[in-house]
Amino acid sequence: MACSCPARRTESRIGSGLGCRLSSWWFGSVSEGAWSCHYLTKPRWGRVCATAPPNLVDEMTTIVQSKGLPSESIVLEVTETSLMSNLAPSLGTLARLRLNGFGLAMDDHGTGYSSMKQLSRSPFTELKIDREFVHDASSSPKKLAILTSAIAMCQKLQLSSVAEGVETESDRQQLAALGCDVAQGYHYSRPLSEEMFMLWMQERGA
Repeated sequence: MACSCPARRTESRIGSGLGCRLSSWWFGSVSEGAWSCHYLTKPRWGRVCATAPPNLVDEMTTIVQSKGLPSESIVLEVTETSLMSNLAPSLGTLARLRLNGFGLAMDDHGTGYSSMKQLSRSPFTELKIDREFVHDASSSPKKLAILTSAIAMCQKLQLSSVAEGVETESDRQQLAALGCDVAQGYHYSRPLSEEMFMLWMQERGA
């Protein structure tokens, strides 16, 4: 099980007008940082939380290409609730993003109201399990049952499983035992500046 590095994890709500221009600038800044990480170490995922409107897909592609990054090194996180509240346009945007090579993760799985049918229709590459079902799952039979089912579903659907909110060694061990692919949380690190992030990875031989 791998850990997800904390430095480049920022939340951006992409909407329209000023929000789109701000998000475009922010995405470029994240890509610049991801470029540094890409060449300092083996490739890492750069992650953003975004519900991108169609007119930004080409711009995102242009940005990563200008930084010399493969689009496959970027994973865009879309919250379960935002996907389901705008399902028809969202599916078109997600399809375009996947055609351009970006990875896609459903964020906060378990907090919205998606169905298995809609999940199977969406071109996701990862499923992020909300921290509510991760932290202290070993001491809660109900949480553990949900967590076990979510990870097993990822394995059946050939999706990467990403657990949020890993805060203790007990959380990590439980996820490893269940076969979770990636874990993120304060157990590994608090959010870091780019300089501290580079040091953090170097210290771990990344």
